[in-house]
Amino acid sequence: MVNLWKAKHKDKRLHYGRFLCREWNWFRNHPVNKTLVSFDIIFMLERTQKDSVAAPEQVVIWQHIC
Repeated sequence: MVNLWKAKHKDKRLHYGRFLCREWNWFRNHPVNKTLVSFDIIFMLERTQKDSVAAPEQVVIWQHIC
């Protein structure tokens, strides 16, 4: 999961999004009103400094529509 954050793996985000939609919607047999329609992949970025730790920042790295 951490590798999805890296720019060199940016092309993998689409494939991972397709996988998640397929796994959730097709193989789990949820009722129609419980299917996954869209989602965001959020990376929690926590920058550390010498004297303190900043609050984690939510960075959306991918928005997917199933």
